[in-house]
Amino acid sequence: MNPVDVKFAEFHLSHPEVYDFLTASARKYKARRPSMTSLFSLARLEGIQVNDLYRGRYARLIARQEPDLKGALDFRAMRT
Repeated sequence: MNPVDVKFAEFHLSHPEVYDFLTASARKYKARRPSMTSLFSLARLEGIQVNDLYRGRYARLIARQEPDLKGALDFRAMRT
């Protein structure tokens, strides 16, 4: 497990509101197929601070845990 994965796991456990916000927003805008970048921007507008390195990790986590959102998210290869 690389250091970013470790930091993500710690952040995710400490801030469940981020996951909740991202899944709620993804469901709200599902028909538009929002990018995780746009969902992170929405989160920031709501005052939620989140590291951009976590975008791919949240996208994959949401796709695994939320079957109704699996097809709503696109993936690229992770670089970190």
